[in-house]
Amino acid sequence: MESHSSDPSPIKLDWVICRDKISFLSHFDSWKLGLETAFNKKISESLLKRYFFDTPLGPPIIILGLKDETVVASSTLVPLSLTDPVNFSTQSYLQYVAAFVLPRFSEGFQTYRDMLKLVRAELDGARYQFILSYPNKNAKNLMLRLGGFKHLDAGFFIRGKMDARISERLSAELAKPFFDDTLLEWRLHSRLSHEMGLISRVFDGENNLLDVTSAAFRKDFEGVMPWWESWGPPPYLPTDESRLDLCVYATTHLPSIKRSFLLSDIF
Repeated sequence: MESHSSDPSPIKLDWVICRDKISFLSHFDSWKLGLETAFNKKISESLLKRYFFDTPLGPPIIILGLKDETVVASSTLVPLSLTDPVNFSTQSYLQYVAAFVLPRFSEGFQTYRDMLKLVRAELDGARYQFILSYPNKNAKNLMLRLGGFKHLDAGFFIRGKMDARISERLSAELAKPFFDDTLLEWRLHSRLSHEMGLISRVFDGENNLLDVTSAAFRKDFEGVMPWWESWGPPPYLPTDESRLDLCVYATTHLPSIKRSFLLSDIF
């Protein structure tokens, strides 16, 4: 566990970096309260287990901003990797999740700026190649403006019957780096179905396709499906205005990444 001081902010925070479960558990209750307060919802046991306690490639790096021993800001970086399906090379990266700053301690954007400096510093050295994030709209603007992140793409849902154009776009993504079988198994949970090359969920009584995992996937799907801006104009109108923004911070070249809703922590 490492400590850092945040000098520029009038409200001085003590920054602690937890690199193992024991150090994180010593702040867990305060962190959980802060996270649930910031997002105004309870965090599920499934999400806690998947991204904070049973991560597949080692413990997450959890950055905590403390005021009088209370967690008022935090960012989490989960070590993961993508495997190229052609040459089987791997890219090690950090997934940026669960970032928050409680309003009373934001100091404009200064606290978030301080936290982003600590996040970016985790790329020092050759262990990880980039940081990947799917931020909400407000966080995205700060990450692009203050944190040096790049916006790679935006995904959204469309509703209809799968046609040749949709299946071609989904098939083309299978040639790009993605989770190997072990990481895909870690990412799936009880509310997701993986059958006939399709990963889907039922939401509000309707089938939602999230991704495909095999070139032989069933191509007669009908319901809600993913589409990405880089694929061009969609064959159907978006179901709503929501967007899943794919953002990356890299100190060298931008990585090749499969367009997949499963690379986010949202579903």
